[in-house]
Amino acid sequence: DSIAEAMLPYGYLNSSIVQARIGATLDNADDLFDKVISNRPQRVVLCFGLNDMVEYQENVSEYIETYNNKIDGLKKDNPQIQILILSILPIQSNARISGKQYLADYNNAISTMCEQQQIRFVDASFILNDNPSLYDEDGIHPKKEFYPRWLLYIAEEFNI
Repeated sequence: DSIAEAMLPYGYLNSSIVQARIGATLDNADDLFDKVISNRPQRVVLCFGLNDMVEYQENVSEYIETYNNKIDGLKKDNPQIQILILSILPIQSNARISGKQYLADYNNAISTMCEQQQIRFVDASFILNDNPSLYDEDGIHPKKEFYPRWLLYIAEEFNI
């Protein structure tokens, strides 16, 4: 989604390793998953949920079913792939986004899914919770200064 996609123009990662698109959801990201599958990476980090909350609203179980299907597709083509799934980042109370009241439900469901799939779940919410100045004015998107902290935390959690 836009949070992952921002790493490209900010220059923190390049397009050879990032498959992201503003507005991406699990339902409209088949092309992104296809690119990941064709690249056969050893490791993949998945960051979905913000736009999915808008789409699925209270239907968390349908979202999780879709997420499980995407993960199964990655594993089917590459059984040795290491997958790390990121939590949905916190949203400030002033943010205007549909579905934000379900954020905790989504993150809890993602965490449970990861346990069942034996996949690493990484919750980096503390970075924004401890540093609210890292939010953009919309209360949803992080500022550029957030990304080095986020990427370092992800790398540490992935033992890179």
